Amino acid sequence: MLLAITERYFGLAEKLARVVADRRDPMRVVHRLVDRFRARMFTICCKYQDAGDLDHLRSDPAFKLVIGRLPASGDCWR
Repeated sequence: MLLAITERYFGLAEKLARVVADRRDPMRVVHRLVDRFRARMFTICCKYQDAGDLDHLRSDPAFKLVIGRLPASGDCWR
């Protein structure tokens, strides 16, 4: 949680998402670019080096909470 609070305070993922062009088809986008950056940053900081770990972490309530999703439903809370 401390990591999530610090990231939000400094807005690191937001700043990064603003300078990287999102070339994905908007009709097919499921996760915003900022959410993808945030999830990747948190997995690296928590020593999950492999991006494949995100598939396992999608059901982790604590991980959902730190990236801004409700633990039970996965809906966005912010």
